Amino acid sequence: MTGSERTCNTLRLNTFMQPTGETTRASGRTGELPVVLYLAPWAFVLLAAIKLKHRILVAEGGGFDFLAELLGKGHGGALSTLQRVALYRDDVLLAGVVGSIAYIAFLKVVPSRWRALAAWAVTTSLFLVLYSQLKAWWEVGTFISARLMVDGLFGPGRELISEYAASKTVLKLFLSLGAMAATCITLYVLERKAAKRRLDALARVSSWGLVAAGAGIVMASWVGNVPITPYQRAATSAALTAFVDRASSVDPEAELERLTPRELVARYAKIANAPVPNARSPYFGKARGYDVVFLLLESTPEACYGMPGADKAMPNLRALEHAAFLPAAHYSTYPYSRRAYSSIFSSWYPLNGIRGAIERYGRVSRDLRAPGVIHSASIEGYETVAFVPERPVTLAEDELRYDALGFLEHEVPPSAYEKPEGFELDNSHRDWVRVRDRESFNELKARVRQAIDDDRRYMFSFNPQVTHGPWPGIQASSTRDETCRAGFGLLGEVDSMLGELVSLLREKGRLDRTLIVALGDHGLRTRREYPPFHAGTLDDVTFHVPLVLYAPGVLATTKRIEWMTSHIDIAPSVLDLLGIEADRSLELGSPMWDPRLADRATFFFARGYLGADGYQRESEAVMVRYLYGGVSRSAWNGSLDFQASDLLHQPDRATMRSVEELNTMAAIQAQLARTMLPSSTKLRRAPGDRRAATALRLVSTQGPAMAPPVRTPKR
Repeated sequence: MTGSERTCNTLRLNTFMQPTGETTRASGRTGELPVVLYLAPWAFVLLAAIKLKHRILVAEGGGFDFLAELLGKGHGGALSTLQRVALYRDDVLLAGVVGSIAYIAFLKVVPSRWRALAAWAVTTSLFLVLYSQLKAWWEVGTFISARLMVDGLFGPGRELISEYAASKTVLKLFLSLGAMAATCITLYVLERKAAKRRLDALARVSSWGLVAAGAGIVMASWVGNVPITPYQRAATSAALTAFVDRASSVDPEAELERLTPRELVARYAKIANAPVPNARSPYFGKARGYDVVFLLLESTPEACYGMPGADKAMPNLRALEHAAFLPAAHYSTYPYSRRAYSSIFSSWYPLNGIRGAIERYGRVSRDLRAPGVIHSASIEGYETVAFVPERPVTLAEDELRYDALGFLEHEVPPSAYEKPEGFELDNSHRDWVRVRDRESFNELKARVRQAIDDDRRYMFSFNPQVTHGPWPGIQASSTRDETCRAGFGLLGEVDSMLGELVSLLREKGRLDRTLIVALGDHGLRTRREYPPFHAGTLDDVTFHVPLVLYAPGVLATTKRIEWMTSHIDIAPSVLDLLGIEADRSLELGSPMWDPRLADRATFFFARGYLGADGYQRESEAVMVRYLYGGVSRSAWNGSLDFQASDLLHQPDRATMRSVEELNTMAAIQAQLARTMLPSSTKLRRAPGDRRAATALRLVSTQGPAMAPPVRTPKR
């Protein structure tokens, strides 16, 4: 073999043994793209992270307003550009620098043929999480966990998503995902057909450009020289932490698990200075033998009920005030209907997590039984029915919920099963809600008429949905008064139904022997419902709701209650008036006319919805904001209204002790909720009960057992 032949064979062998995807420089082509170019799809993640932080900062009462108030500048619009940029520093460092480096390092170890697919999977997953958290924050002021997100897509929460996820939101999401997919496809094509010199130059320019941009933003953020606030925290880390958080609900502490239900109530009474267990009040038995109707006003804040114009919108409800208990400051326990209902009927605070007690424990056992006004009234022979004009997507859970609370029947109108295609709660589809409400109300009237004719005592509940937000005509710039006026027409529709019920009772001669409990389940709690909504905070418009307890024959004039009352006080108040004592040992609330409530701590839970909890005690209010804001403490001026200056940068010992009490209270409620489970309490079936599968008795080490309600067959 000649020397030239040996040289040629060596060149061929070297070329063959080169790694896959590499070619000679003479070809001018390469099969391996400079990995830095894969930052193109990462740019979507970075933009989502910055957009998320931007939303948190620009929201009314958000980061910019918070900082401006600390600097004495009034509102966020008065901040300089450098002061604004300073609040983005950690987000740029995390998503733009640390995230980019980690992402590139990951792709470096991925074979080049799979690199585009890996880049698409990573960036799309992170983008979906950040985009979902962006929507969650904008609507309710908190982030959500993966479990709740899955429930929203495939479980009962999908109906809620269909209401709050506007078509523009979905369109933006799909356009973004399409652009990310197109970018990754382009990178895959270039990976296979790449001009080395041209792409190397582009990679160098991109690398130095990114370094320069990141360095410039970080330097500018330090030049801003602003005081440290909770809003410096990177929104990306907060969103991802919340997403993977497995502790999505409060679990009982080991110490509390050893306590009996009575001992748990005693622990609560000590923390809250609550006057429980309740003794007979001056009004005990004053309405013995009365019938009871609960009218639950969906999404109705006291701010709207008490403003000028409400008299004309709700004349029938106003007319009941002349012989009613009328608290000046009545507050919901949770800004979500089903949990608010649970507090109203059970006298318990709700489980403070992503799921209420009944949803959570109902998956473990359907043999649940909660104490409360419905349960105790059932024992006394009352016919108890919940008239629920709700969508049947959550029908199974609702049936479990109302049965656990003691209702003998749960009535859903036929129209609830005829959901319009592409349903969104606008003016056209609200007509479907009106039909549901009317059918349910007509059934209520028929059952009232029949019960009176048969001389049977009844306790009925009706929760019309026509007032569910967002109300028609609300604009992004709507003020509180403009928002309320937009809802007056809908509130007037509910008031008209109340007028029909009052007329029926008067016709049947039972109006003066009927308690009517009309109240808001919660106020306005999202930005679509209330444009001036302050994200992630406790607010009067969200928690302060109207309550009218009409008690003819008991009261001749209005009985005003000057101290704060809560949903947990409704069941004890009604049971006291009716003179019912059965199974009331586990009440957390007290009759609303008990003056000792003025010295009680009243709790507000919203961690799983607004990202904040708090309480009011005597002359102060305390709020814990879990994502941004830390601990705030303010003087109580008659309303929940926290300012930036209320934030405690170095919380004192008294405040931290109060926060510990707040956490303990949530844990107590979690353990109380577990007493509904036959697996965790000593329960036995009631002998001879027709519904032995669900009729249970709670056997405590102290006091009488929780007796089963008297059951009648469903119609």
